[in-house]
Amino acid sequence: MERIKGIAKNLFFKKREPLPEADPAKQRLLEEIHLVCQMMQTAHSRFSAQSDGDLMEACIYEMEALKARYRYLNRQARELGITCQPYEMHMDAKEGNAVG
Repeated sequence: MERIKGIAKNLFFKKREPLPEADPAKQRLLEEIHLVCQMMQTAHSRFSAQSDGDLMEACIYEMEALKARYRYLNRQARELGITCQPYEMHMDAKEGNAVG
């Protein structure tokens, strides 16, 4: 019984190391990645709603620029050892609309 109390004491009352504070540079990078993902979704939604060829072309250029920015930010995150789920465009089967 004393052995169990000793184990429990070590588990529950052991002094824990304080959690490291989030690195502000990493937090900013993650926020920027999230923002770029939202912008990609918005650009895709605008593209889906366009009927004018020039506006569709503008949306395509915007989406390509955002993809390049996203790749750059992912490289930066990899260099800092940050991992997160990749951004993927999913198509809604019913309506053919992109959902992120």
